[in-house]
Amino acid sequence: MVKPMKHISRNGKQALALLGFVVIMSAPLSSLAFPEEMQDPTQSPGDVAVAGGTVATGPVLQSVMMSSGRKVAVISGQVLRVGEKFGEATLVRVTDQDVSLRHADGSVEVLKMHPAVEKKIRIQPREPASGVRKTKRAVGRSPADKTR
Repeated sequence: MVKPMKHISRNGKQALALLGFVVIMSAPLSSLAFPEEMQDPTQSPGDVAVAGGTVATGPVLQSVMMSSGRKVAVISGQVLRVGEKFGEATLVRVTDQDVSLRHADGSVEVLKMHPAVEKKIRIQPREPASGVRKTKRAVGRSPADKTR
């Protein structure tokens, strides 16, 4: 049977405190072991990476803010309302998932909030009607009342 230590020397307490300090201070360093998973918070909006790790070269939809009277999009760091210009293009439509830019030649470019995600709507089929017919019963009457 192991007897508990009743007395720890002063040097032992200092060593345990130092060990605890080293463990606590080295915990944040573990995130540096995998730097490819970290994003650089100082990168410019023009260098936004898209799915697959490639860097987008054109305009990137970063955020959409919508309220009852206002629709705002942040495209490559520039805050725009519907009708405002982004370079030579005009912001013509804002939804919760994408925005549309109309260029001077009339072409429309759609920027998606999450380009790698495709939203699909699933419609559940209705259950086939069974051969049983339901009849309406009068409220407040019992089955015994029907025989009268």
